[in-house]
Amino acid sequence: MIDNENALGVFNVYLDSLKNVLNILEVMIMATVPETGEILFISERTKEFFGVKVDGVGQICHKYLLGKDMRCEWCPYEKIVNCPGKVLHWEKYSPTSQKTYRLTGAIVELPVIGRVHLEVGLEVTDTMRQRKALESVLNGIDALITVADPYTNEILFLNDAIRENFGIEGDGVGQICHKLLQGLDEPCESCPYLRLQEEPDKTFKWEHKESIKGDVLQKTAKLIDWLDGKKAHLEYAIDVTDKRNLENNIIYLESEIEKVYYDTLTGVYSRRFFEENIDKLIASLSRSNSSLSIMMIDIDFFKNYNDAYGHIKGDECLKSVAEALQNCTMRKEDFVARYGGEEFVVVLPNTDETGAAKIAEKMLQTVRNLNIPHKNSAAAQCVTISIGAVTGLVKHTHNREDYLNRADEMCYRSKQDGRDRCNLSTL
Repeated sequence: MIDNENALGVFNVYLDSLKNVLNILEVMIMATVPETGEILFISERTKEFFGVKVDGVGQICHKYLLGKDMRCEWCPYEKIVNCPGKVLHWEKYSPTSQKTYRLTGAIVELPVIGRVHLEVGLEVTDTMRQRKALESVLNGIDALITVADPYTNEILFLNDAIRENFGIEGDGVGQICHKLLQGLDEPCESCPYLRLQEEPDKTFKWEHKESIKGDVLQKTAKLIDWLDGKKAHLEYAIDVTDKRNLENNIIYLESEIEKVYYDTLTGVYSRRFFEENIDKLIASLSRSNSSLSIMMIDIDFFKNYNDAYGHIKGDECLKSVAEALQNCTMRKEDFVARYGGEEFVVVLPNTDETGAAKIAEKMLQTVRNLNIPHKNSAAAQCVTISIGAVTGLVKHTHNREDYLNRADEMCYRSKQDGRDRCNLSTL
C-alpha cells in the first residue's frame, strides 16, 4: 500500500515526461490509488469521454467523474481488488462523446509508485457498429452459433438461437464456454476447442444427438478472422433432421462472417483488414528488429480500360490481377489487400530489399503474362501494373503513414518513369 499523501507527487514525477505522449495517444488512460480512488493521472481522452474539462488529479474518481460519494456496484475496482493478477475487460458507451470504448482494468505494481489501479480504453465505435451489424445477421440464421476465444474458451458471442436452446439469460459474453453450456470445469477430451489448438488450420465436422429433445445436430468448428483482426473459435450447429436448407445456411454463415475482412469482388483481403492489422504488425516487427516491405500497386490506365471494354470486363480484370498478385505471395504471413478502386497493397513481413525486389519483378511479369488486351494503354498492348515499394528494418518510431507515404511516392515515380515497372525505396 502506498502513502496517499506522497502518491500524487511521486507519480507525477515518475510520469511527468510521459504525460504529453499519453495525452496524444488515442486511448483512455486513468490511474488511481486503489484504496481511495484518488486520481493520479487522467488522460484527455478520458476527460472527453466523461464530459469533464478540469484536470481532476488529486480528486476522488467516482465523485469527480460520476458525482457519487461511494463506488458503484459495477466499479471495476470492486471486482478485481480481491483477485490478484486479474485483468477485467468491459465496454462502455459515452452519450457525451457518442463513442464506445473497450476498457481494461487491473491492479498493477509500478516501480517506485507501488500498487496502482490502472484503466486503459481503446475506442471501438466503428467496430461496435460492425459487430452489431454482424450479430444481427448471425441472430437471423437458423443455427446454434458460438464464437469463443481460441486460447481461453471465453465466450465472445452467442446468437439468440443457442441462448434460447440452453435457457441462457443475458449474452453470456465473458463466461467460459464449457462451464456455461456444459457445466464442466474443464473441456471434455473431444471438445473442438482442444482439437483446434492442436490443428488450427483444420475444420472439424461431426454429428451430435441431443439427449433431451432427440434432435440430431450437425456441428462445425473452425478458426476464423473475427472483429479487430482477432482469431476466434467458431462453432455452429444445424438441425439436420430437416436437411433442405443445410448447404445454404453453411455458405451464408461463412460468407457473412468473412465479408468483414474480405473484398467481395476480388476475394483478397479488404482495406479494413489491412488497416486493423498493419499497426500491430509494425509494432511486433519493431520488437524483433525485423524487416518489412510494403508495396502500393496500381493497374495502369485502368479508367481507359473501363472506358474501352466496359465495367464487366473491368471487374474481370481486377479479379485476374488480384489473383496474380496473390499467387506471387507464397508465405502465410504475406498478404494482398484491395486498397481502393484499382489499387492494391501488398504486405511482406520479414522481407528485405533483395526479397522485395524479386517479388515485385515476379508480380510485374505475372501480370504481363495474363495477356489481357488493353488498346488504350500508353505502357503496353496488354494490362500492366506500376509498383511503389518501401522496405527496411522496422523501428519503434515507424508507423503506417511512414510506409504508405513512401510507397505511394515510389508508385507515383513508377508512373512518371513510364509505368509497368517498380521503384523501391529504403525506409
